[in-house]
Amino acid sequence: MAARLSTRISLRWVPDEPEELTDTLVMNVGGYFMDLRVAKADHSIDWAMAGERQILSTNPRKSHPSPRLKCRWIKAIDSLGPSDPDEGVFTPLPNGDDLETGSMPCAHKGDAVTEYEEVWRKLDPVAGPKRAWIVQSVEE
Repeated sequence: MAARLSTRISLRWVPDEPEELTDTLVMNVGGYFMDLRVAKADHSIDWAMAGERQILSTNPRKSHPSPRLKCRWIKAIDSLGPSDPDEGVFTPLPNGDDLETGSMPCAHKGDAVTEYEEVWRKLDPVAGPKRAWIVQSVEE
């Protein structure tokens, strides 16, 4: 199963300016994801999560000329504690990056649900065997 690796270029809480305070790596394999965000300032784990990724639609706004993808992430593991699923819409940018838009609680705004924009860039895997996996455990 092919994996897709991405890194986040910037996060913008609308109407603020975009910034990037973490080194973020996301791996998608099939219907699963792993997302690790490490703070640039002190190299601590800012947020780590993994779970199921669902594709909800491939063109949420038919009036939009670019292909768009709407996804939902259901976290089975979340370093910040339990939370509702996240949803975002991806639109390709002219330079090949993807713009993700949506809304979610913003910690530095008192957890007020705030519109956001994240720019993501696909990473090319290093040379070698093309294998990737995300392990799932089932409680008995």
